[in-house]
Amino acid sequence: MHSKIKLCTFSEYSSGKDFLEQVFHISKSQIKKYKLNKSFLNEGLASGIEIELPLNLINHGLINPLYRGPKVDELLRTSSFICFNKPAKIHSHPLSYDEQDNLVSFIRQKYPSSFLTINREKYDRGLLYRLDYETSGLIIYALNEELYHAARVDIKSLIHEKKYLAIVEGELKNKQDVRHYIRPYGVKGAKMEECGADDPKGFEINARLNPLKSKNNQTMVEIIIKEGVRHQVRKHLELLGHPIIGDPLYSNIKETRMMLHCLSYTLLWQNTMYELSAQNPFKF
Repeated sequence: MHSKIKLCTFSEYSSGKDFLEQVFHISKSQIKKYKLNKSFLNEGLASGIEIELPLNLINHGLINPLYRGPKVDELLRTSSFICFNKPAKIHSHPLSYDEQDNLVSFIRQKYPSSFLTINREKYDRGLLYRLDYETSGLIIYALNEELYHAARVDIKSLIHEKKYLAIVEGELKNKQDVRHYIRPYGVKGAKMEECGADDPKGFEINARLNPLKSKNNQTMVEIIIKEGVRHQVRKHLELLGHPIIGDPLYSNIKETRMMLHCLSYTLLWQNTMYELSAQNPFKF
């Protein structure tokens, strides 16, 4: 159950919406997600009345300072960015204040508050990209607005190679370049499906697959990608008939975690090429 807090008004307001916009600076579009009583939102508020509101609303946009999750390792820190090894089964960032199982809350708990001033209106703050909840590995966090905005404008000019490791079903024998077109489907686009090249909602995705070793009808494979489309690696492998072991969306084989790891990124920033990597976590 989400926590609530009681408040007392000290002025009159034309409506609950007006009160929330003035006091907490929450827009009308943001207010909708909290599903508040319509009479409260639309009717006037007198001075001196008591109001009970969700803690998530009162702290909208703030990051919880308590991190609840496995150990997060710092891999490298420069004046412009910091690299972490994100464990599997934590989110990259929260969607509301009460969430504690995410990397940004870890940053809030351990590092100076200045680390969260980047992109302060959004919950993902300085993250240059996100990793799925089930995916472990390298994640880069900007420490200044210059790098963050450069990534928003043209991340392809910054990131020159992205490499993942996965353990998949079946035996993959040969190196190969693959191309697919995918689009979101299902509730809120929770999954991706294959589509045609001319689909207006579709994305072209490309990858190079390099099988490393196989045993017991499973293969450890290295995947190099260029795009940054959601579920890209997961869908590539599922469409090839080799879904990732433990993938809760695209595989029927259960595991303690999804066997997908972001292994390395090549980042060009301020005329310096950084080869950034996270250690392979898989024993195969």
